Amino acid sequence: MIHQSSVASSQAEQAIAARIAAAMPTLTPIHRRMGEYVLANLFRAATMRIDELASVVGASVATANRFARALGFDGYPQFREALVRGFEATLAPVERLRSAQESLAAGDDVVDASLEQAASNLHLTRTAIDSAAAEAVVEAILAARRVFVLGAGTSAFLAGLMEHNLMAYHDNVQSLAFIGGPSHAARRLFNCDKGDLVIGIAFPRYVDDTIELARRAATRGATRACAHRRSALAARAIRRPVVVCAFRTPACGERGRGRSRGDRSAVRRGCVSRQTLGEGGRRSHRIRPAVAYRSALRVGVGEYGRAGGRRCCRKTSHCQSPTQTQTMNTNAVIAIHGGAGTILRASLTPSAEAEYHAALHAVLSAGQRVLADGGSALDAVSEAVRLLEDCPLFNAGRGAVYTAAGTHELDAAIMDGSTLEAGAVCCVKRVRNPVLAARSVLERSEHVLFTGEGAESFAAAQGLEFVEPAYFDTEARHRQWLLARDQQRAMLDHDGASLAASSSSSSTAAQEPTPHEPIDPNRKFGTVGAVALDRHGHVAAATSTGGVTNKQLGRVGDTPLIGAGCYADDATCAVSTTGSGEMFMRMVAAYDVAAQMAYRNVSLHDAAHDVVMNRLPKIDGRGGLIAVDARGNIALPFNTEGMYRGFARVGETPVTAIYR
Repeated sequence: MIHQSSVASSQAEQAIAARIAAAMPTLTPIHRRMGEYVLANLFRAATMRIDELASVVGASVATANRFARALGFDGYPQFREALVRGFEATLAPVERLRSAQESLAAGDDVVDASLEQAASNLHLTRTAIDSAAAEAVVEAILAARRVFVLGAGTSAFLAGLMEHNLMAYHDNVQSLAFIGGPSHAARRLFNCDKGDLVIGIAFPRYVDDTIELARRAATRGATRACAHRRSALAARAIRRPVVVCAFRTPACGERGRGRSRGDRSAVRRGCVSRQTLGEGGRRSHRIRPAVAYRSALRVGVGEYGRAGGRRCCRKTSHCQSPTQTQTMNTNAVIAIHGGAGTILRASLTPSAEAEYHAALHAVLSAGQRVLADGGSALDAVSEAVRLLEDCPLFNAGRGAVYTAAGTHELDAAIMDGSTLEAGAVCCVKRVRNPVLAARSVLERSEHVLFTGEGAESFAAAQGLEFVEPAYFDTEARHRQWLLARDQQRAMLDHDGASLAASSSSSSTAAQEPTPHEPIDPNRKFGTVGAVALDRHGHVAAATSTGGVTNKQLGRVGDTPLIGAGCYADDATCAVSTTGSGEMFMRMVAAYDVAAQMAYRNVSLHDAAHDVVMNRLPKIDGRGGLIAVDARGNIALPFNTEGMYRGFARVGETPVTAIYR
């Protein structure tokens, strides 16, 4: 039969070739091109419809039909029939497939076929499962502090399904299946600890990457379980758990650690140290502290001043000034700042101090409620900074300082540590809450930073609230600007307020008194910001500012620049800065904290302290920052005499502070 088929095929080829050769002298140029194509591709031409042949030679369907008639056939169908003769056995599967593709299947048939395939897959999966290995994996999952699900390419979908289903049994499950592929997963696994579990799912293309990531993670002390098409290897990995992804970092109180992962739109995670939980704790005892601990990380209690800082406030809501880095281990947490600078204790009245504490307390309480209700870290920092923008005590939004032209130009940025997505706007003049515009950029744009009119057009398209420029005016800020303008210099934040107060004695009756601020307005860096850790272990940061008094139009500081004034990465920490913007830009201060944690493997406290107390002063950089990592450590260092700051953990009384 093979011999007969070959003979028939040869005869068909010879017959067509003879016809084309005989007709060639009389064919038109386009028909000759078509004939040459058929002679060079007899088998392929036999599989082509008339429109396909016409397209491949750049002719029309009518031209292809005329070509068939020029060869002596009634039309293209008869030409193709002759061409196919002898290829029937070879082309039969092709024709069946073509017919199947072109026929419209009934809806019931599609559903039945899908269910049949799914049932077959489930059956094959069940029969391939090693019960002992499965039990070992279940025990490993329940015993783990955190469960990381690793998948790339096709297996990313399976990783997402596993994450979703495991969340019903474990409070800290994190998918590492993201658009960044294995390199993204490697970064997220960089700071895993002993007690973490890595589950790897891989199809052939990414098997090597998955195994290598698991092996590298094992060197850090975590346990791994791998599932791929080579079941024997998978079972072996499961039966003999390998320490996979963990940095051995000091336990609670020693140093911070920044690593907890999640995807930007999915659930958030948390973590807790084994020392805090105890080696023999039951799963339920371990899971709850894990969630709380991560939350605490976000709010950060760390460097609310230098180590050994003293208490400076009342025993209630604005209690102590925390030490530089203090590990927390229970609830989700949020931390905020409202600027740093030189203290004016002498001129500060109890009522003035209380006003600032009350404002900080109100903002923290709002962010705390977001986290308590299960909101994301991104939601919490958005709400906190929005409220700070609405408060005229701080230089952001309403109460922003004036430019040299007597206008307001506002900047803001926000970043999601679970996905490294960010959004920012600068030089906006009519958007009531720039931080909301920045978040819209993050969520609804492929870009990161919009400026000026472009930023306002984008914000308008998103339906954000616009106000008249006069909304941002306050009499105190206006007097500061007049003083700065007369002296022909730019002043940071509330620059000139105290001088304006002292120089206006002759007209105080006609003017609103300039508020006495706890921090010297002449030496205060005006920015507001928030960092947070949610109950799922994700971190986020947001920063907003009105700039500097009497600044040149178009001047942009560090606030809207990702890495300078704002940065967040679940693998390390979330940071919001306040200070001399140009210096923070040159130092890329916010990112520097995260980079030191990632590449030097230092704690949050050590990294933040080095940036603020060592690196920035070398270029005359003054100010501070707030930061939180994925274990609940917070750092709030500043190299000035004071910084408006506070933090709040879910279920606990907010803490606010101004002095060291």
